[in-house]
Amino acid sequence: VLVEGVEAREVRYSPRPQRVGRAVVEVSFDPTIFSFAGWRVLHPTPTRLVLSSARAVGEAISLDLRRDAREALPHVELLWARTVVEEYSIGGGRLVKAFRGRAAYGVSDPEALSVLVTLLTAAERVGVGKSRGIGFGRLRLESVKPAEEDAAGGQGRPRGPGAVPGG
Repeated sequence: VLVEGVEAREVRYSPRPQRVGRAVVEVSFDPTIFSFAGWRVLHPTPTRLVLSSARAVGEAISLDLRRDAREALPHVELLWARTVVEEYSIGGGRLVKAFRGRAAYGVSDPEALSVLVTLLTAAERVGVGKSRGIGFGRLRLESVKPAEEDAAGGQGRPRGPGAVPGG
């Protein structure tokens, strides 16, 4: 047996309080496949992102993080996504569809933001979704920004690709 290389990555889970009440979290995805009840989910839903991150990170550190994930979920929503679905060869003439691109999530609660940022930071090391062992499911936490408020001090609106003016 010839071993050509070994890579070790440290994964930690320790949510830290966030000073921001409402925020926009941007994430980029390399080819990713989420699943739900046996179906392939080929877009970055907040539910699949949070639960898959909790599962993958929990497996890596031998902790059940589902409770934290479920408590954060009601406070996380997809604001916009720019993704494409493509076919990838996985050998043996087999093709599998996966999505890649970028998405922004609105987070309306500081504790949920803390959990989400911690999960995503750790998930950058272990991946999310299906077929992580063959390179799918890589993500990158691009930014965490306070939600902007409109001139009247009302609800913050998403800014950026896909944002609806005045919406």
